[in-house]
Amino acid sequence: MKFEAVQLTALDFHDKTFWIGSSEDHTNIQHSIKELRVINPPSLRRNGDKYQIICGWKRINVCKRLGYDEIPSGVYEMDELSCEDCLKFVFYDNQQRFTDIDKAELIFKFKYLCGLNDDYIIRKVLPMIGIGATRKNLEGYMSLTGLESEIREAYYAQKVSLEQVVLLTEVEGNQRLEIFGSIFDRFKLNNNETREIIRELLAVASRDKTSVGDVIDHILSEIGGSGGKNEFRHVLRSLRYPTLSKVEENYKTCLSGFNLPKDIGIFHSPFYEGNDLEIRLRFKSSDRLSEILSYLSSVATDGSVEKLLNIVREGEQ
Repeated sequence: MKFEAVQLTALDFHDKTFWIGSSEDHTNIQHSIKELRVINPPSLRRNGDKYQIICGWKRINVCKRLGYDEIPSGVYEMDELSCEDCLKFVFYDNQQRFTDIDKAELIFKFKYLCGLNDDYIIRKVLPMIGIGATRKNLEGYMSLTGLESEIREAYYAQKVSLEQVVLLTEVEGNQRLEIFGSIFDRFKLNNNETREIIRELLAVASRDKTSVGDVIDHILSEIGGSGGKNEFRHVLRSLRYPTLSKVEENYKTCLSGFNLPKDIGIFHSPFYEGNDLEIRLRFKSSDRLSEILSYLSSVATDGSVEKLLNIVREGEQ
């Protein structure tokens, strides 16, 4: 390896063999290079009359943007570094900034660029980059490598969590983009909401033999432009469970007629998986308990409770 001042025009910007990561903003790097020049030279590999960029893409792009003619670099001959060596350079040069998706892409390159088998990657590569040496971890990270650029950039911009990205990898490509493009740009979802929406969208589309996009379009037309995620989830649930949704509406209507005091709660089991009700009470005195019990006795004898139980039994069938 030699340190040389390499002309930027001699760099092969079309060769993205060792490019890993996003096209994120380089403002901080630009300020540093403007003030101090290039402190950490990029690593290059000579390839004929051109230079292949191993690591330092961001520094190089900033220098290009600033109008520099050349950049100090560590230059290797082609036979000095294998592709495996180059990928190790990439990791050690960027390990403090590597995200899980970056690690997934790195593993992918170790596998397919270097031709390493799974056992070697599990034993040698995963521990090197800070991942437990298990086949399950390898398979999990490999599932992240087929993500579309829109999802990757949203992850790098912290618009979606890693957990949400993993959930999206379980969906086929065209359906994944339909879900991501129509829902994630519109609603801020937590991981549980994401899991529920994806599961129910796929179930409705499969049952009705239609596309996920058509299901989403139908729901969005129902809730209108001002509808939020709760309205979206409500309509989706009614599509997924039409009978239970009707029972739920009847249940809420009947319960609202009770005019329950705030210190009484009446609950049914999830999905009406039973024909009973649960009552929860809050009281701070024996007098208040007596009032609550008197109220409950009145609704038990006027037929209101029996009506509510009949609705629950209908949902349980």
